[in-house]
Amino acid sequence: MQPQEVEAVAGLWRGYMVELFGEPGHMTPDVFRRDGLGARFETMVARDRGGAPTAAAVWWMTYDAHHGVQGGEIADMFVAPAHRALGIAAQVIAAVAAAVRERGGVFLRGPATAENAQRLARRGYLSEAFPLVNVYWGPGLFDTLADNAGADARTLARRLAAAADTASSSV
Repeated sequence: MQPQEVEAVAGLWRGYMVELFGEPGHMTPDVFRRDGLGARFETMVARDRGGAPTAAAVWWMTYDAHHGVQGGEIADMFVAPAHRALGIAAQVIAAVAAAVRERGGVFLRGPATAENAQRLARRGYLSEAFPLVNVYWGPGLFDTLADNAGADARTLARRLAAAADTASSSV
């Protein structure tokens, strides 16, 4: 997120909170300005052709104490209703994966609704899905996401499916 986008991203996030909880939430422009430009978390933004934000993910670097490696965690993300079902969420996740890998990370995790986690697992897009409904993109799928940051949605989906097929055939 660029500093000049704070107001628009906060407005997008406010719409998300109203849609989900019926109230605007606490992620004000001041909070995004204070914390969301890298001080406490990063904000990855997708934009339409005119440059207006259409999706945002709040993320940070984290550590996997089970495997002794660093990675990234998406705390939350949102795609504006008019832009859903276009592959934008996957593109945002891929962009976060690339940023995490740039910093030496080797995995990405984050929350998902039970329905979305099941859909991702059925498509083979998850390394693991736990009952807590945290999703985890580990080696292979993480690399596919990071390698394809910036790809169009159809190409990204095709490459993720190919990586999932390779991962499942090697088990």
